[in-house]
Amino acid sequence: MDIAQLVERSRRGDPEAFGALARKFQNAGYAIALGFVRNRDDAEDVLQDAFITAYCKLGQLREPDAFPGWFRSVVVTQCRRWLKQRNTRQRYIAEVATDAEREFDSVANPQEARIAQRRVWDQVYGLPEPYRSAALLFYLSDFSQREIAAFLQVPVSTVNGRLQQARLHLRQRLNPVELEGIEMSKIDVSAEVEDAVYQIATEPVRQVVDLRERDNVVLFCGVNVDIEVRAAEGPEMVVEGSRVSMGLSPEEARASAGCIQIRADEVDDFEEVGPHPGELFMGTNRPSEGEPYASTCTTADFWGWYRGGKGGGVNNLCPSDLFPELGGCFLPFPDELKEVLQCVARIGIVQEKVQDLVLPSDAYRPKLQKVFRPNASDVGWMHGPVGYVSMSVMLPPGKNLTVIGADEVVVRDIDSSVFLVECRSSDVQQVGGDVYLLDTPAEKVSQVEGRLYQRFYSFGGMNWQNGEFLGRRWREFASRVEDIGGGVDLDVGRVSLELARLRGNVSVVNRYGDTRYHVREWSQEMKSHIESVCGSVRLFLHEDAIADLRLTVATMCGSIGYEGYRDLKKSDSNSTQLATLTTVMAQGGAWNEMGDADLLVKTESGDVQIEKIL
Repeated sequence: MDIAQLVERSRRGDPEAFGALARKFQNAGYAIALGFVRNRDDAEDVLQDAFITAYCKLGQLREPDAFPGWFRSVVVTQCRRWLKQRNTRQRYIAEVATDAEREFDSVANPQEARIAQRRVWDQVYGLPEPYRSAALLFYLSDFSQREIAAFLQVPVSTVNGRLQQARLHLRQRLNPVELEGIEMSKIDVSAEVEDAVYQIATEPVRQVVDLRERDNVVLFCGVNVDIEVRAAEGPEMVVEGSRVSMGLSPEEARASAGCIQIRADEVDDFEEVGPHPGELFMGTNRPSEGEPYASTCTTADFWGWYRGGKGGGVNNLCPSDLFPELGGCFLPFPDELKEVLQCVARIGIVQEKVQDLVLPSDAYRPKLQKVFRPNASDVGWMHGPVGYVSMSVMLPPGKNLTVIGADEVVVRDIDSSVFLVECRSSDVQQVGGDVYLLDTPAEKVSQVEGRLYQRFYSFGGMNWQNGEFLGRRWREFASRVEDIGGGVDLDVGRVSLELARLRGNVSVVNRYGDTRYHVREWSQEMKSHIESVCGSVRLFLHEDAIADLRLTVATMCGSIGYEGYRDLKKSDSNSTQLATLTTVMAQGGAWNEMGDADLLVKTESGDVQIEKIL
């Protein structure tokens, strides 16, 4: 049976067909994972996660024959997610020195064997990434060079050239026994993967919406949903993918998946009418006796609560009720969002009744978290919602899209505007209109011709033990914003923020996070304002940009450093309440014009560092 047939059978929920795909591609995926995480056990874990993710997302794969390259992209995404999670626990740079010592380590291996293995893998990892990937695929996957080319999505001639150079490099440094040792590192996880997907039920979904009469689309997610948005050619929007669920038996899983509804209609005022009727999972109730059960609310109640500005609140109490200085954060919807909520094609992914599951602890596998995400746990059990949808949305030209409540949203190459509301993560690139992010973090926003607007105030989850709140569970949000053409307006709580190649006016309030702002050129029409409470700000300024730039930095309790820019033509002034640095006077201005600088940086206690880039 060929790959396309196995993919089609897997889409229809055939675990054995997907097990065959796992056997075919497991060592190819393992080779890619090894190149990223550089540890055999971790690479195996990442690979199994990638297979489960791929199984759940098969509905997004438009061409079954494209599975090899598509699966590789899933593995790469899982590797990057793993590295990001590891960096949160312990900085990657600090681990690099010890990584080689952990490579393929085992208490059963004698010291000499560990040293020999380390020498072999040091040579492999010393190859540049494209050559390393080709070499690992050659030694581990049993793929032909044509299959390696399909997996890497490069020409066969490119693979031949990379393999020739990589094998020459390794043969000059390793003996035949050592090279054979690389091939002996193959794995077999197909049985574990097939066993895991037996607990998962998948059903294909497809919805076609004619948008000839509507310019705006609202997609509301009442369950966990991953969405990939791309451009369509005709007037119809095509939504296709898979609804996925799990249970204690295959029958329970299929019944649960069948409870997920995808509904479509048209409404004149979504802001007033709200989403389709349904029930949302809001948390876990723990009775003194009996099993835990889901805390729920209707979609209508949620929309009224959110529309009323109670986002991020507790028991109907808004953060700004206790912290009045945050009163400007939780504002009504911006006018631009109100506008695209009028005359909409409304799509809802909802459940009439929440599907939740109490799972014995010994039956839970972290690899199933895509389908079952435990919300609470105790001795012997875990509880949480089940049900997940993976979909691709083909958006016709000129149609604006609003997504509410999705898990992950990836947007690529659309010519209109996108509005993301209450989504867990986003990656938005190549957008011809504006991008609005409300209560939605962004891993990356780039190549946006219009305006970028974001309001996001989240500081992590909570740590609980035996029903008691132990404190805040810190979460690091990181975001890269670059190549924005129509101005930037960001107000966020705590984000590690990287900014580059911004045009138009820039306003950034990153209250408790660190901001890095790269400026290579400056136009006279631009104004930038960077503000922080306690997060640091680092300015990377090209000498051509600063030549005519009116810059002012002011801080109450932080420090101002410019060691990397000693020849900066500046004036500084300090008091017991304020420290300032400015180039306004060097540009012919006066002291009282400091606050009207082209680039104004203000912090309360955050440090500011100015560095030169060439």
